[in-house]
Amino acid sequence: NLILLVSLITITGLWIVLKVWPYGINRTFSQHVARHKASVIYYILLFSIILPLLLLYIFKWFIPTFNPPVLFGFFLILASVSQYGCVLVPETGGRKTFIHQMLAFLAADCLLPATFLISLTPAVSSAGRVVAVITSLLMATIIAIFVKSYIKNKGQHKYLLVIQASYFALFFITLIVATYTA
Repeated sequence: NLILLVSLITITGLWIVLKVWPYGINRTFSQHVARHKASVIYYILLFSIILPLLLLYIFKWFIPTFNPPVLFGFFLILASVSQYGCVLVPETGGRKTFIHQMLAFLAADCLLPATFLISLTPAVSSAGRVVAVITSLLMATIIAIFVKSYIKNKGQHKYLLVIQASYFALFFITLIVATYTA
C-alpha cells in the first residue's frame, strides 16, 4: 500500500500548495511555490518525504515483484534526483529559472520511458501493460503539447497546471494499476 500512501501525500501536499499559495491554472506547481520563502521550504520538505517513499516502493517492492527492464530503475533514479534538484532551485528568474526548468524537463522526460518499460514487463498483468501503453501515449502527447507551447509561447499555456498535474497523475495511475492488478 506504499504507492497509495505516496499518491495520497503527493495529492494532499500539492493541493495545499494550490490553496495556500494560489497563482493561477496557467502556472506550474513550482511557479506557485517560487514566490514565497515559506512555500519553497514547504515544497522541499514535501519532496523530501515523497521521493524517498516512492523510491522505497520502487526498489523494495515494484522491481523485486515485477522484474522490469534494468533501465526502469535507472530512469526512476534519474527522475527523482533531477526532481529533487529542481525543487532545491526555485524558479525565481534568470539562471535559476533555466536550471530549474532543465531539471524539471529531465525529471518529467525520464518518467515516460519508465512508464513505457512497464508495458514491456511480462510479470505485470495484461491490464497493467495495456494501461502502461495508453498512459505512455498520453504522456508523449502531453510532452508534445508542452514543447509546442514552450517554443511558440515561451512556456506559457492557459492550462499549464492541468497539463503538469495530468502528466504526473498518468505515471502514478500506471504504477497503481500495475500494482493492484497483479
